[in-house]
Parts: sequence; C-alpha cells; structure tokens
Amino acid sequence: MFTISHAQSKMFADLSADWNPMHVDPEAARRVQFGDTVVHGIHALLAALNAMCSNISQPAWRIVALKANFVGPIFQGSSLNIEIKRAQENEYRIALLANGKTVQQIQFSIESTETGAAILQKVEYSQALPDHLSITDALSFNYSAMAPWNVNQARALMPALSAAVPDYQIAALLATTHVVGMKCPGIDSVFTGLQVKFLTPTTSPTLSFSACTTSTDERFNSVALLIKSDSFEARIDGLFREKPVAQPAYEVVKRQVERTAFHTVKALVVGGSRGLGELAVKLLAAGGAQVDFTFARGDKDARRILSELQADGARAACFGFDVTDVSTEQFARLACDYSHIFYFPSPQIGRNDGPFDLKKFHRFSQCYVDGMVNLLNHAARVRQKGSALRVVLPSSVFVTEGKKGFAEYIAAKAAAESCLLQICAKQSNWHAVISRLPAMATDQTAGAASADDVETLAHMTDFVRSAVEG
Repeated sequence: MFTISHAQSKMFADLSADWNPMHVDPEAARRVQFGDTVVHGIHALLAALNAMCSNISQPAWRIVALKANFVGPIFQGSSLNIEIKRAQENEYRIALLANGKTVQQIQFSIESTETGAAILQKVEYSQALPDHLSITDALSFNYSAMAPWNVNQARALMPALSAAVPDYQIAALLATTHVVGMKCPGIDSVFTGLQVKFLTPTTSPTLSFSACTTSTDERFNSVALLIKSDSFEARIDGLFREKPVAQPAYEVVKRQVERTAFHTVKALVVGGSRGLGELAVKLLAAGGAQVDFTFARGDKDARRILSELQADGARAACFGFDVTDVSTEQFARLACDYSHIFYFPSPQIGRNDGPFDLKKFHRFSQCYVDGMVNLLNHAARVRQKGSALRVVLPSSVFVTEGKKGFAEYIAAKAAAESCLLQICAKQSNWHAVISRLPAMATDQTAGAASADDVETLAHMTDFVRSAVEG
C-alpha cells in the first residue's frame, strides 16, 4: 500500500511541468469537477510501476509498449494498492486501486536492457498557468517542446523505477501530462488514457517532441492527441471538463432587490464564499442587510466577494469557519447575535450508482447534520433567551422527487431537515425555514442543474425574500 500526498503532487508538478490547478491548488480545485485536488494520472501510473518493480527479476529493463486507462480520480492521500497479473513472460497487467476501487488499468511489455543508459540533461520550465483552449481551438493544436526532466526529482519520487528504466522513457511519460494539463485541453483537461510505443532506442535519445490533435468529438467534449519523438510515439485521450460556474457579479445582483429591502436584518451566512451561499450573501447585502459570511477553504473567494461588497458600501464581513471542526476556539469568537442564520456548507456532491455508501452518507451528515447541530447548540447557549431567530436551511427537491445516484445526499438532507425542526421546536421564538430548491447552476451541480444562471438568480432572489420576510 502507498499514498501520494499533496506535497508529492506539487513535486511531481515541478518535475512534469504540469501545474494544472486541479492538482496543486486546493482553493481552485474545489470549484472544478472533482471538488478537491487530485493526483496527476501519469504520477499515479509511474508510482504504480515503481511499486511493482520488485516483481520484475531483471535489474534493468525498458518498456516496449504501454497502455493505460484512467478510470476515475485519485484524491491526494488516498490508500493505493496494486494488483499485478503476468500475462506472458515479459507482459504485465496492473490494476491500481484507490480505497478499494479500481482507478487505473495498465498493460505493458518490457525487455531487458543494459544498465548505464544515456544521462539526460535537465530540462526545466518556469511555473505557469495552463492554456485556456476550447474544443474548437483544439482542432488546430500543434506544439513542439522538450520533455521536462530533473533526475534528482525523479529519483526522489520513483527511486526503484528510475533505477531500472531508462530516463528517456520516464521523461516521455512526463511529456504527456505536460501537454494535456498545460497545453491541450489545458486548464479544463481530464486525462483519460494513453497508448505509448517506444521506438528502437538510439545511442542518445533526445527529449524534443511534437504534439498535435488527431480528432475531436463535441458530443463528448473529447480530444485525441498524438505525441511523437525519435524515441516514442504516444496516442492520448482526453476530455474538456465542465468549466467552473461563476456566480453573477454584485453589480448584477443589486438589480434584483431594493436597497433597503433587508435593512433590519443581521444575517450569518455559513458557507458564503461560493455557489448558492455566495448569491445569498450578495442578495442580502444588496438589500441593506448586515451580513457576516464564512468560508472553510475559500479564503481568496471570500476576500474577493467582500471587496466587491465593501466597495459599494455594503455592511459585510467574512471569517473562516469549518463546520466539521468541533474545537471550542472557533466557536468562542462566534457571538450568534443574528436575526437570521443561513446554512449553506456542503462537501463535494457526486453520484454513486453502487450500493448505499455509509462513508459517503457520514461525510454528508457530518456537514449537513453535525455541523448545523453544533452551530445551533452554540447559538442556544450564547444568545439572549427568547430572542427571535430564523434558521434558513436550503434543502433539495431531490428529498421529495428522488434522484438516481444521490441516495446518500438525499438521506443526509432529509436528516438535516428533521433535526432543524426539532431544534427550533425546543427554543422559544426560533423558526425553521426549509426550502427544497431545484438543482441550480453552481460548481457543485452544474452537470445536473435544471436552471441556468439567470434562472438561478431569480430562484435565489425569491428564496432570500421568502426566508427574510416569512
């Protein structure tokens, strides 16, 4: 068993010159498809090969051909295991499992070689952001460069593999992730698979290569690439993932409500740095409310929103607050003297078409139920007895209508509704406001959303008005 940490992913990003934010920037990654930073597919592949080196008797060998399918994302810190099958004498199949689920399928053949292969010169790139290509742009993609290489970093990340395999073969695989993650598709890339054929080695293979698009398919947002050099030929499959959903700017939101519509409101918006929580913050501020909002990981997003609001004279503040953290320190600074508490935090929402997953349910419940209960129990302790409070819980139409693949999410949302009703029933002058909202355009639900950004803003305007006014 082994793991790949965030620190190792950052080291691999430097080695491969693939600094796509989905691998190295937790705050940016939370807004994209997987909701958190994930391991580079090629990093995981090389780590799997490194882990299985003890199963190969030859001290030095070269890869003849390799095929890999990247079945699912690998979150940093996941428990990784490999299952090895020897198809023929020099042919192997590896299944890479993350937390017990297959995430990569790798097939490769090898042949013995001599030690002491040619030493490659260091090739390093300055850190940069990936290119922003559309699938239309990809049709004309052409790129020539040198494969990134740093022997010391390679030895540190994959010591057994780099001792056995010629450096140019590792560098060739590094070139594939550099192209996909930084060039095409670039910022919105998902690497789904590759086939590599290593050519008869020259006495001194070079690191120069060329890359181009061979086909695209707009129905599936897919792209096929070809990378060629004097030592290898790689065919790559990739996808353009959904772009992160940006909520409307404050200038747009202000048009939805009168300047004094909520001027008597003092609101706490928990989870207000993105998505529907971000919209609620902007709507409340636009209507004259005094708004405090929290973030768990989205410090940059929160500061950006706060800057927008304060530039317009809105009464707003933000602070870090993690609903899964039960430490007394973060509650100590929370006075809870609010007229309204809006509760928006959420872990990553994703489909599960398999059996009911208790771990997934517990992760949802920790946020939707435990976090809310801990917050409201604290509020009950520190607030003036009998003071009025409206607790606003945005729930989901999935609770009543159902949605295939979201059983754990639905169960946790239903539990949160029930808990809120029971808590408010125990407190004098507390009122629960529960709204089962449709799937709307956010970075969490963009793929399943039934509403576009205009409809989302209209829905949220009605939601906030109803929550405030009753």
